[in-house]
Amino acid sequence: MFICFFFISIYFQIATKLNLKMNEVDFYEPFMNNPVTIPSKPYMEDDIVSFIEAHNRPTLRKLEPHSMYEIWEDDINGQHIVAFAEESDPDGYEFLEILKEVAQENTENPDLSIIWIDPDDFPLMVPYWEKTFGIDLSSPQIGVVDVEDVSTSFISNASNHTCATPTPAMVTSTTWKIPVYSAYLFGSPNIGRCDAWYIEPQLDGEDEPCMRPKGRNRGIGTNQALNSDYKNSGYNKGHLYPVLHTSNHLSMLATSTLTNVAPQKSDFNQNAWLRHEEAIKEDLKSCDEAYVVTGVVPDTEAPKLKNRVTVAKYYWRATCCLKNNQYTGMGYYGPDKNGEVQKLTITNLKKKLNDVYQICFFPSIPPPPNQPLKKPRIVYTCDCST
Repeated sequence: MFICFFFISIYFQIATKLNLKMNEVDFYEPFMNNPVTIPSKPYMEDDIVSFIEAHNRPTLRKLEPHSMYEIWEDDINGQHIVAFAEESDPDGYEFLEILKEVAQENTENPDLSIIWIDPDDFPLMVPYWEKTFGIDLSSPQIGVVDVEDVSTSFISNASNHTCATPTPAMVTSTTWKIPVYSAYLFGSPNIGRCDAWYIEPQLDGEDEPCMRPKGRNRGIGTNQALNSDYKNSGYNKGHLYPVLHTSNHLSMLATSTLTNVAPQKSDFNQNAWLRHEEAIKEDLKSCDEAYVVTGVVPDTEAPKLKNRVTVAKYYWRATCCLKNNQYTGMGYYGPDKNGEVQKLTITNLKKKLNDVYQICFFPSIPPPPNQPLKKPRIVYTCDCST
């Protein structure tokens, strides 16, 4: 339940102090430092009430003893993103600040529920949670919890339990410190973006099976990019496996690993490539199953980010749609000289990639065993010279 405050002033100085603007109504969620401006002007009572009712569940909520059952049952498709962090602990405080950033970026996303639990508020529950979820609450933890069967997948800092790892199959260059390609199963509908970033300690030789939050990357970065490499670089983090192509919270979180992105020119990332990702989503959502491979062609002549991370020269994507027991493939490559994404046949994309990498990316794939098809699977031989 929300408690709403409305500030009205007829004095310019007071309005300025409160950061009020003429003919504007701002809506604050819990934990949010910045408001969401209610759309539609002039405002009518029904407009304001409708907006508040549509936003009556904050993106980020703290589990309190007096309201824990109400919050826990108010799930999204039976799931919550659950974060354990002690506010009094420096690591927990830093982790909570990341959660606030995520909630701020997703404040208008109705399909995202993040619950923050401070273990200090529930001392008698800590042993139960550690046993049930298989986690160590002496450090911050984050994961997806299914409230119906209590199944979990946690991305954490502990090394002695099962946790989430990136769901796509990726090949990463430790020389370029960017991914070469990412292969994934397309998912629809997508659930919205979560802007927390993770690194993979395994790439730097640490014996740790889990991704690690961006706030805990001390001593990491020998073989991979860090969040700091992108700061003030003028480049965006260009996803190979985009959140637009995910269908559950765990896959969504996996897209936010820094091994799933490469430095992409901001204009291309925010325009032509975004339009392409949205078009792919529309093309593939009617498929029975759809498989996608997305890759990066590095620009080895351009200056590196922080003299460490190679930037992307081109992005490419190949899709395979299974529908009515038939397969259809398509290729994409960009930016072209007009800054757009080209649409290619798989054969032409294969030739283009062979010119760049000097290897064949798409060898022939046989049909699945004991699964006869009405029409044979698309087969392109690995002769890239023709």
